[in-house]
Amino acid sequence: MATRKSTFTVPVAEFAAALFARAEVGPRAQVTAEQIAQLLPGTAVVVYIVEDLDAPVWTAKAIAGEVTVSGAIALSTGTLGAVAERRELVVFEAGDLQREDYAHLDIRRTVASLAYIPLLLDEILFGAIELVSYDQPFPEAMLDASHDVAKLAVPALAAAQAYESERNASLQSISRVTQMYDLEKVFNSTLEMDELLGTIANKFHDVMDVQAVNLWMVSNDALELVSCEGYDPTVTPGMVQKPGEGIAGDISDSGEGMLVDQPDDERLQKRNAGIEEGKIFSILAMPLLEHESLVGVVEAI
Repeated sequence: MATRKSTFTVPVAEFAAALFARAEVGPRAQVTAEQIAQLLPGTAVVVYIVEDLDAPVWTAKAIAGEVTVSGAIALSTGTLGAVAERRELVVFEAGDLQREDYAHLDIRRTVASLAYIPLLLDEILFGAIELVSYDQPFPEAMLDASHDVAKLAVPALAAAQAYESERNASLQSISRVTQMYDLEKVFNSTLEMDELLGTIANKFHDVMDVQAVNLWMVSNDALELVSCEGYDPTVTPGMVQKPGEGIAGDISDSGEGMLVDQPDDERLQKRNAGIEEGKIFSILAMPLLEHESLVGVVEAI
């Protein structure tokens, strides 16, 4: 038994040093996959990470060996779903498997065995390691050694994921501040009203990355559609709305923003009346206020 164990010895110091020499999830996952693949020649290894716990899917972050994974995979899919449910080492032998059980793998060889090691931090599943053997069932000692690798990798991968999340959040904040600064400069440098109204709709459209933006401005006791950007067949420039005649008109009365995103909403059905192609399915509308006085309404479609 001692000789068998030594065959699957994990070089802890070297592996830990390789992990912490990398800062991001992908490189650390790759080191982990390659370390496990070295334990048993011919084994393919995939390291998956669940990046968003609110909308969990398996995302392959690293691959070692003869296997390919394409795209994100639903958490409950096939063999991966089993490890998500059980959250412990799961092993499947060839006789227990149907091809659809591991359809997420693009392979051209017969599989002898699949094994899955969950990646858990404080009992929270944030990833898994998938092992694919084409030649033989996995030796128990090899699975034990792989589990040891996983235990070493968990804090490193979790720390890398936290680092990336914080970095991305910071970059998004910086990008948003830069956008707001650029908007302020553009708006304040435009002196002609007609040009300014068109610029406002255009910039809202770019920043929000939506289908269309409509800008309504107060005109006498109603709202007039003065600028459109993008595609919205339910309105035409120059049209007028009063309270009770549409979403923008209702906001002119209440002064409160609204989101309309239910297909059976009466306001949305009224808006789409007579439209055969290009019906809209969601509207976010907000008032434009100056010292608590309404000057207009902007719609994002």
